[in-house]
Amino acid sequence: MVSRQSYEAIGTHKAIRMRPDDDLMLGMKIKQNGLKQKFATAMNLIEVEWYESLKEAFKGLEKNTFAGLHYRVSMVLFAIAGTFISQVLPFITIFSAEKVIFSLSLVNIIFLAVVYTIITKRMSKFSPLLFVVFPITALLFIYSILRASILTFVRGGIVWRGTLYRLSELRNKR
Repeated sequence: MVSRQSYEAIGTHKAIRMRPDDDLMLGMKIKQNGLKQKFATAMNLIEVEWYESLKEAFKGLEKNTFAGLHYRVSMVLFAIAGTFISQVLPFITIFSAEKVIFSLSLVNIIFLAVVYTIITKRMSKFSPLLFVVFPITALLFIYSILRASILTFVRGGIVWRGTLYRLSELRNKR
């Protein structure tokens, strides 16, 4: 939630036009300007289905995944490497015979499980037991980053609201 005064101080949505990740950019602009914002979940008041299927989610993420990484290949590589190293690799290296690697993996997995449980309980109605598929969801996230980035390059831009926006145009509006 943002006050009208803060919204106008950052230049309203005019300041973030041509940004398919406008929600993220709005928050960043508010923070950059030292303004306040609040977050509300309204879990018992409203329910919204984001996407009906995994295929729809991948399609929906096409427009804003690369934008959220500032249209930079270096950020894509950093996001993929960071996600893999922190959220997938520990589930593989937990089987290591090396005590140090095993211990680091175990600590990482416990940390992820605790954070996942806290966030899941506070912000959703999902069971924290879904953590058992966490590395699979991390791999799906990596796939969505790769897919969206590659499609952006192949198309020369993103398809947003039925229109192709050229990557050069989008990069200029950052």
